[in-house]
Amino acid sequence: MPTPDHDDLDARFTALMRQIDAEQAARMRRAGRRLDRRRRRHDRSHGARRRVTLAAWLAVAAVAAAGAAVTLRPDLLPAPSSSGPVPEETRPVATRAPRVVAAPDPFAGSPAAGFADGEGGLVLPRPGRWPG
Repeated sequence: MPTPDHDDLDARFTALMRQIDAEQAARMRRAGRRLDRRRRRHDRSHGARRRVTLAAWLAVAAVAAAGAAVTLRPDLLPAPSSSGPVPEETRPVATRAPRVVAAPDPFAGSPAAGFADGEGGLVLPRPGRWPG
């Protein structure tokens, strides 16, 4: 049941629409149809976007499931086949221990030449002599 306010609004809308000429009304209808077409096109593209997103997430889930399966059961992968001798570039290289050369004294000629080496060179402050 329409209310008195509803009737008033309806009458005001009708009076307003009478002020618009036929050409303007036709332009408004065309604009409304264009907007409706755009809206429908957007809805279709939104559905396509949703399908692409779903496909991407399914691909990520499949890769994660395959990784988990191989991690938990490495026997699912085929064993590497030995097809002959190992190429020379991949063999381990035999090395000798590096030659140790005595380094010259880095403090020779400086005031630090007479300081103690190792732990003896560390001097901790006494508890009563903290600054501040």
